[in-house]
Amino acid sequence: MPSVPGAGALPPSGPDSPPGLGSASGASPSGADPGGASGGSASRGPSAGGGSGAAGAVGARPDGGPADRAAGASGSIGGGSGAAVDAAGDQTKDAPSARAPRAGEVVIDELLVDPAGNDLGHEWIELANVASEALDLSALRVADEATEIAVDAGVLAAGGLLVLGQSIDRAHNGDAPVDLAYGTKLSLNNGADRIEICAGACAGGVVLDSVAWTAAWGDAYVGHAVVVERTGATCPATEAYGSGGNFGTPGRENQPCPADAGADGAGAPDAPGEH
Repeated sequence: MPSVPGAGALPPSGPDSPPGLGSASGASPSGADPGGASGGSASRGPSAGGGSGAAGAVGARPDGGPADRAAGASGSIGGGSGAAVDAAGDQTKDAPSARAPRAGEVVIDELLVDPAGNDLGHEWIELANVASEALDLSALRVADEATEIAVDAGVLAAGGLLVLGQSIDRAHNGDAPVDLAYGTKLSLNNGADRIEICAGACAGGVVLDSVAWTAAWGDAYVGHAVVVERTGATCPATEAYGSGGNFGTPGRENQPCPADAGADGAGAPDAPGEH
């Protein structure tokens, strides 16, 4: 399954680097497909615990470790009520109002394009809120060159992580802690693709970030998620997760890429929200 480095993001250097990776063009994908996405509006705030497949609160763990998730109810963050949820799953107080995100404030920082074994149902995309405040992602869209899916992701806390995937069923998705599912109509093509996340329809809304590639990532990325750094560098994830033979840190802080990752032409984004 292909993953898409955003505008300007290039795969890492070396023999496994995919050829022809260039900056994204900004073209909007066609074939909007609102079906197949699950989840409801709710607040993602600091909490801990393993995600059950339902969207859970996302943020820094109380122990100071990397961001993680707490299971929510009814397939949405905080049970879809818009209330903040603590580590025990109890509603605390109404979440503060959040504004819509601007380009570059929510980014794609990791994605599993080519899972080990069967790709179907195992692909996922991790988003990060790099703004200094909570953001309203109720109008979030995820799109590739052929399909666009609406995913109501509720409110994502400042510094929070959100894992979107084809399936939230950990028994059938490689044991990935997916918060919200966008279904299998959208897939990450292994050979070439472009992934966009948008606030509203990608054709007329705000493109928050994108990742694009024009060739297969190479053997180093089979079963290894693509880590996308803000410098434009990319590298294969090296930490194993789950029981499906895949590597990545979905829902947790990424391991940094080597200093020489992406040295063959990768650089800083050409514009906010692009790799």
